[in-house]
Amino acid sequence: MQHDSDWARRAQRELRVLLNKWDPIGVFDPDDEDPDSGPVDEYDCIRDPLISQLLRGDSRDEVAAFLRDELASHFGLEPRLVTTNIVDRIFEWWQSVK
Repeated sequence: MQHDSDWARRAQRELRVLLNKWDPIGVFDPDDEDPDSGPVDEYDCIRDPLISQLLRGDSRDEVAAFLRDELASHFGLEPRLVTTNIVDRIFEWWQSVK
């Protein structure tokens, strides 16, 4: 599967929006419809490695484990915040862009 720089920028932008809507650390106002109304790059530390995992073909379990580890080690949050809902949304999005 070949991807160009336009595809990469679009994928990064769309995954940023998805992660900002998930917002596990609660930096965005849940009543605000604009996912860019907060610190838009807050989850970029997750976004780019996640795109690499998806490009590699990692499984849902591997992606969930990565997210749990990032929440615990990087953000100091409970890994239980990684639900099947967010993993499903990531994979649904990935199917639409890959």
